[in-house]
Amino acid sequence: MICIPAVLNNDYIYTMEKDDIVSVNNRLIAQSSVFPIIRLSQVKKHGEECFKNFQSIPIRNVLDDLKKAAEVFKKMEFEIGNIKINKSDYVRLVSESTGLTPVIVKSEINEIADILYNMEDILKVQIPGNIDDALDKRLYFNHNSCIGYYPAGKTLAIKLPGNIPTICLYWLIPFAQKRPVFLIPPKEDLFTHFLLVEAIKKVNPVLASFITFLPCKNQFQSNLFNISDQIMVPESAMSLMKNSEDLLCKTYFIHYGRSKFLITDSYKSEFADMLFRKMTWNNGRTCTGLTSVITTNNAEAIANDLSMKIIMNIEQNTEEMVPAFSLEKAKLLNDMIEEFVSRGEAVDVTSKIRNKSRLIEVNNKGILYPTVLLIKNKKSKVFGLELPFPFVSIIQLEDEDEIIEYSKNTLILSVISGNDNLINDLCYEKSILKVFSGVNIERGYNYFDPHEGYILDYLNQKKAVLL
Repeated sequence: MICIPAVLNNDYIYTMEKDDIVSVNNRLIAQSSVFPIIRLSQVKKHGEECFKNFQSIPIRNVLDDLKKAAEVFKKMEFEIGNIKINKSDYVRLVSESTGLTPVIVKSEINEIADILYNMEDILKVQIPGNIDDALDKRLYFNHNSCIGYYPAGKTLAIKLPGNIPTICLYWLIPFAQKRPVFLIPPKEDLFTHFLLVEAIKKVNPVLASFITFLPCKNQFQSNLFNISDQIMVPESAMSLMKNSEDLLCKTYFIHYGRSKFLITDSYKSEFADMLFRKMTWNNGRTCTGLTSVITTNNAEAIANDLSMKIIMNIEQNTEEMVPAFSLEKAKLLNDMIEEFVSRGEAVDVTSKIRNKSRLIEVNNKGILYPTVLLIKNKKSKVFGLELPFPFVSIIQLEDEDEIIEYSKNTLILSVISGNDNLINDLCYEKSILKVFSGVNIERGYNYFDPHEGYILDYLNQKKAVLL
């Protein structure tokens, strides 16, 4: 049985208390150690002691080692305990634990390697001035004025969501700019993050010692957040922190998603091709895919064409193109959608065309066929709903103020419109974080774009420092 340890200062910590790692069809596939709360002070001490050591390493050395780690990770020859893990093992384990299709998991290996290899360019987009000055000398120049650029804290705790392996970007960016990391991996996918730590360790054990890998329980997480200078967590954790000003002021929330597509031009059938690609990208598991469509015309035609494309391209090969869930979770998601439909708030166009149930059971797993809802009640909360499989709601609007209102709270807004004034107004909306149009209409997850903002703006602070 594979047992994933906690890691502190490169020491593997196997504990008596274990967490089961189960597949989506409820089969035990591995276990992880549970880091004990009694050792929290050791974590804090290690983070504080290694901060200056990490800061003293030249950024060029860090970036060079990450490039080497990219090759190690891509090669995928590891051991967990005394069990060898190769590429096929990794794909199988992550696919079983997350429900992602093997094709997607396999492609994520190269995506993660690309992130590691291109980390310098990813950082350059976010860093003011010269990267060597900013991260080694802790200064940059602006119009011949010298500005100090310093970490906003020493210890950084990061808890990740588990929707897709490349979510590792959220801890790799802080780590690459020389911040020690307390990493709480997602229970759905401990494998990716543990093997990334191992890849870095194979290249440079000193560099890997700045990552503390902490599979743990909720009580430990709460205590870790309290003693950390800065915190990064999924937006879903916001409710847990809303009563603590101390936690809120030092926390960076990883945005849910809710990416939308706006069409005000006359509908063309090729628009359905674009919507299909964005809807099904990465099994519909990423927040930069597609959740909603706003159109000023032909909503029924869009819903029908998109549904037909789904049925023709996916439903003959469902298991290879659609993510799986535990039966319990799949039924909960299905019941949620059915409730909106039964109340007359939306019509499930895909189900009407395919004339069979949205939910199917395969090998004790639940699979939900991709779903297109046509909104009938503008006040329905189903519009904008982000679900972890290919799912889109479509609404028809005419009033520009209404269009802007429904476009709000969006990670990516893709726009097909000849109305430049409307596009400009959308760009002014604070809650619309990215607006793509023209040749960039299908731009999705790109490492060089900010996600909900530039992480380094949160991790660092500018100071007047004259030395």
